[in-house]
Amino acid sequence: MKLVTEHGMVTWLEDTGFTLLRHAGSEAQAQAVIASGKTVTESNRYIGFNRCVDGRFYFAAVTPKKTTATKPKTTTATKTKEVKPQ
Repeated sequence: MKLVTEHGMVTWLEDTGFTLLRHAGSEAQAQAVIASGKTVTESNRYIGFNRCVDGRFYFAAVTPKKTTATKPKTTTATKTKEVKPQ
C-alpha cells in the first residue's frame, strides 16, 4: 500500500473511542503500525483517510485509478462543394 506523504511524513488518525488523535511520523513508523494490525480495510469514515487498520487507525493511501480502454475518436469528413464564380 502506498501511503500519502507530505515532506517525508505520513499523517494518520487514531480513534480512541473518546477522541480522535492526529499523528505524524515517518513512513517506517506508519508501516509498523499497519504491520502490527490484524485487519486492513477500505474506509470512508474520515474524509481523506481511506485505509482503516483494526477499526482504530486511519491512513491516507493512494488508490490506483482504474484504467478503461477508450475507443479512438473517429471523425467524419464533410464534403464541401466548390462554388464557381459566374
